[in-house]
Amino acid sequence: MSNQTAPLFLADTPALLAALRMSGLLEVPEADGNSIVNEAIQAAVVRFYRELTAAQIQTLQDTTFTPQPTSAAEAKRMLANLTEVRLVRLYLLDTVDVRFADANSGNRTAWNAEAPLFASGEEKASMRAMLSTEVEDAFSILSGKTELAGSAKKTIRSSTIGPCNPNYTATVRKPGGTVFPAWPQLYPLIEGTD
Repeated sequence: MSNQTAPLFLADTPALLAALRMSGLLEVPEADGNSIVNEAIQAAVVRFYRELTAAQIQTLQDTTFTPQPTSAAEAKRMLANLTEVRLVRLYLLDTVDVRFADANSGNRTAWNAEAPLFASGEEKASMRAMLSTEVEDAFSILSGKTELAGSAKKTIRSSTIGPCNPNYTATVRKPGGTVFPAWPQLYPLIEGTD
């Protein structure tokens, strides 16, 4: 692991692997998984430099990490550490299965003992969405666009639901009606009309 890219905020690569629950890869230094993890670390470093200025990154690095933050600066440093782990995990979700195309049994044994990323396609999509949201929120705080104290405006995401009954049109409105599309076909039973 002599060619490993160093994490920006965690102490070193072994600390990052421990945070990812993948420290078993340290026992197999020639494993393909190490190059995949290194690539994920590189992608995370590049993403930090895309989202934050070099001065912001330096300020975070200059702040001593403490597991018990007592100031906003220390809390932001902790958030930077957590974001780095989440970013690497996010990148590994897309690449982790690739290494088994030509993996030897030593790689597979180490991976099976440590893997935090076993999941079905649906579970991975859910994890990816959750991690992406957490990373975006963290970058908003780390860049100063959002206050750490929670004064950020929350976004409400919604979508429209089309009617279940093809004969029902959105222009039909009845007092005491509902927004749920299945209910219009039950109006005669409920209201005693039609």
